[in-house]
Amino acid sequence: MPNYHTSSFALARLAALAVAFPALAGAFALSPALAADPVILPAGTEVARAKDPLAVYKEAGIDLEQERKIRKFAKEFEDQQRVRLKLMANLLKEMRQLELLPDPDEKKALDKQVEINKVQNDISIERIKLLLRIRNVMTFEQKERLVSLIQKNLSGAAPTAVK
Repeated sequence: MPNYHTSSFALARLAALAVAFPALAGAFALSPALAADPVILPAGTEVARAKDPLAVYKEAGIDLEQERKIRKFAKEFEDQQRVRLKLMANLLKEMRQLELLPDPDEKKALDKQVEINKVQNDISIERIKLLLRIRNVMTFEQKERLVSLIQKNLSGAAPTAVK
């Protein structure tokens, strides 16, 4: 029977959310396999972001009012995602239980994966909505600097594993 569990990439996305928003880290239990699978970030970014998740936006030139709005948006996002991440943890636990059956019911396994995919999709859509809300409070020049900084981090720095 095919393996219907969530991919390590999808779980890594959840771990990345926990890294980006530490308040969410306790909202779901990381499996030992996920904990062993590092999230890859450009060199240097893990230290700055661990101390201040808005470091790149500050480098792009946001002012205190923009920072206040961005922090408000991020808190709202975290609050929304906390529920989704708890749901995801439960769905993954249920899928794990199905996988441990000698002969899992194909329909149940597929239906569970559809549920998991929907929650992952919702998380991804909300993350993009957050990105767009943040960009909407920035000036065009700040957006250009932000994109430049992101591109520099992606192309100019060797990836570093973060646990």
